[in-house]
Amino acid sequence: MVGASELEFAYFAQAFIDALDALGQRPSETQSKRAILKRHLLPSLGAVPLQRLGREIEVYKQAKLAAGLSKKTINNHLSVLRRVLVWAEAAGARTALPRVTAFELSPTEPQFLEADEARRLLAAADGELRCMVLLALRAGLRLSELLALRFDDVDLERGRLRVERAVVRGLELELPPWRRRSVPLAPSVVAALACHPRRGCSVFASGQGAPLSAGACKWPLYRAARRARIPRLGWRALSNTFVRDLVARGAEPAAVHALLGTRSHVAAERGALPSAEELHRVVALLEVKDTRRRPVWRPSQSATRGAVVPLRALDAWTSFVELGSRSRLVEHRARTG
Repeated sequence: MVGASELEFAYFAQAFIDALDALGQRPSETQSKRAILKRHLLPSLGAVPLQRLGREIEVYKQAKLAAGLSKKTINNHLSVLRRVLVWAEAAGARTALPRVTAFELSPTEPQFLEADEARRLLAAADGELRCMVLLALRAGLRLSELLALRFDDVDLERGRLRVERAVVRGLELELPPWRRRSVPLAPSVVAALACHPRRGCSVFASGQGAPLSAGACKWPLYRAARRARIPRLGWRALSNTFVRDLVARGAEPAAVHALLGTRSHVAAERGALPSAEELHRVVALLEVKDTRRRPVWRPSQSATRGAVVPLRALDAWTSFVELGSRSRLVEHRARTG
């Protein structure tokens, strides 16, 4: 009888795939793990017995690097591999499981837009894209939430919208309770939505009324950034800018957490969750022109792809996420001048 340690990696990987639905994970995470196993790990490591897997992991890492994959992507593969090995151990693999060592990644600073860059991006974005960019910059909606937004979720009379769903990897999913929220809208956003054409149930839809995909929104944003003469950026940079602007203008972190739908355990325990009126006042801060001059720090090209990041922006972001690593940030500034 073949021992569990002599079985090939494919045996345990297939059992792990079959059990993914029962693990209680989000459908997007399940879909991602299945794709990584079937497209990458199984073709390369499927025929390798567990007891000989250790040496093959390093070969796999170097092969994927040579194929042009980034270290961050390969680390994602290794994370799934590690989960399968834990599953194999629980299934009775009586062998010393190999240690999976991920690549060390250099820390990167979040990407932001300066006020002038945001104005130029809005001017360069046209049609459907401009309203999406405005909602990301002034309401903090992520791309997945923008794609799932419906007209039934928008209340222009009260100046609010509900965020209850997200589109992830083409699947429309209900957000967990702590991510669902009611977001107040700035006057500029209300005006843009009032003029927005209706092509179906989704706020952002194609000419035929079908919901937009994440891929269909990537290149229009790149082209708008090129017309605005700013570095190429992703949708995450817009929500980062929303957070940075709010904190830099004096908004309380608890209010920013509430607007983003992120967990704020300290605020919840203290009963300090902000009211709807307070959130309206916070969002209104974005409509006030900030005329303060800010010192500028230019990080390395690899950190933010050449984007100019103000010192105040980095301080605001650091205080919001409570990184607890200000000393490392100061050292990085000292090294880069």
